[in-house]
Amino acid sequence: MLRPGQPWSSVDHEYDYWPDTFHVAAFTPRGQVVGCATFYPEPQPDRPDDDRTWRLRAMATAPQVRGQGFGAATLRYGIAEIRRRGGTHLWCNARTVALGFYQKLGFSTVGDEFEIEPIGPHYVTEIDLMPTVDVLRYTAFSTSPQGGNPAGVVLEASGLDDDTMQAIAAEVGYSETAFLTEGDGPRDFQVRYFAPSIEVPFCGHATIATAVALGERRGEGHFVLHAKAGEIEVEVTHDDQGLRATLTSVEPKLADLSADDLDAVLAALRWSRDDLDPAFTPKVSYAGAWHPVIAASTRGRLAELKYDFDRLRTLMTDMSWTTIQLIWRESPTVFHARDPFAVGGVVEDPATGAGAAALGHYLRETGQIAPPVTLTVHQGHDMGRPSLLIVDVDDGDARIRVGGHAVSMTVAT
Repeated sequence: MLRPGQPWSSVDHEYDYWPDTFHVAAFTPRGQVVGCATFYPEPQPDRPDDDRTWRLRAMATAPQVRGQGFGAATLRYGIAEIRRRGGTHLWCNARTVALGFYQKLGFSTVGDEFEIEPIGPHYVTEIDLMPTVDVLRYTAFSTSPQGGNPAGVVLEASGLDDDTMQAIAAEVGYSETAFLTEGDGPRDFQVRYFAPSIEVPFCGHATIATAVALGERRGEGHFVLHAKAGEIEVEVTHDDQGLRATLTSVEPKLADLSADDLDAVLAALRWSRDDLDPAFTPKVSYAGAWHPVIAASTRGRLAELKYDFDRLRTLMTDMSWTTIQLIWRESPTVFHARDPFAVGGVVEDPATGAGAAALGHYLRETGQIAPPVTLTVHQGHDMGRPSLLIVDVDDGDARIRVGGHAVSMTVAT
């Protein structure tokens, strides 16, 4: 199909067997192959250092079905797969006679026409796989751009599919990026949260960042975000340090952490049971996402965090955990926290609102605090991005409230 009448060696190339290469075939309803294409990572010649660009190396459609959409379907499938793998651009050497086909699919020419013997004239064509999307950048749980946990915020995400949102989150590179679409009113939104490598059901710091971004544009007050974890209410207010937001979690839960699972976590962290504070029984807490809560015996133990990334990521994936909430108690209501986020493709969070909410519920259910009480959680100091999270734990409402400031990252970084 690709080169009819020519020997197999003319279409059998080394790149066909590279680990990241993939091939797409189009089939008729009867199972006949009528289209094919090959894709693999290769920088466009004008951008030799771009490691997220892919090349369409070869493509063909059977003559009897040309014009019926098989070629376009093959190429669109390949584009979707490249987006899923985090690719940002796709290019190819397009035959001049086929230029219209590529242009209809969004490709544009780069440079002048050139000749490839013995095939004929060609153009380099390219398509940007990242749609033009306004990604706001805020840092949450800090009044300074140098502190807190950065988050991407897309206030208008309608029309973006899952692969595109995942690719944008990977491109932004923060722990999470929040994607909003309008809900039932001007203060009601659907929200989804993507880390660089996965979607998560809820993200606290991206919620705070999103709420402050909304407050700057729609005024202070009450907002409702509908996440996969459930309905999240957020209140935006103003004080002498600027806008701040307080989220109200979904109904929290608490589960036991088995001895075997605890040993697995400690092994991945390169900790031992002697490193733990015996006053705190390790458990798994939920306030929108699941987090094991493990208390270190000393501040020094918490500061020394050099864990096995791949081992912890595998464990977290298997257990459906979002972060590991590692804590040290400074006083009855003041805690220090660190949160490995290997499952999301991030070594550590500088501030974890969902983890702080889970911590509040854990402390209440294990009798470590007497609600109503306000907790202070310090996080990010060991990473050079100090963060301050305020956690309100009630005795009449099971839900946990987590609040903090957020500022635009465009101020200075």
